[in-house]
Amino acid sequence: MSKNLFCGIDPSFSGTAITILDQEFNIIEQKLISTKKHNDVYDIEKRMLHIVDELKFLLKYKDRLQLTIIEGISYGSSGESSVQLAALN
Repeated sequence: MSKNLFCGIDPSFSGTAITILDQEFNIIEQKLISTKKHNDVYDIEKRMLHIVDELKFLLKYKDRLQLTIIEGISYGSSGESSVQLAALN
């Protein structure tokens, strides 16, 4: 029988971090998704699409993932950036 896996996600426009762990807390896979600022009106949309596209690697674990935890918005986030980060959650 395959081992259960667990996923942690720390969403951010500058660097979204993902870690997959097994039941013994061994790291199965880690990934950092970086995005760069675009100087146009669709900056946030382009960055979100890039992050979503990169997250597709998680599908290979879909039958084994038992729990995924997504970190919330940091207390230091304010203004428009906090609303944009909310879209990642």
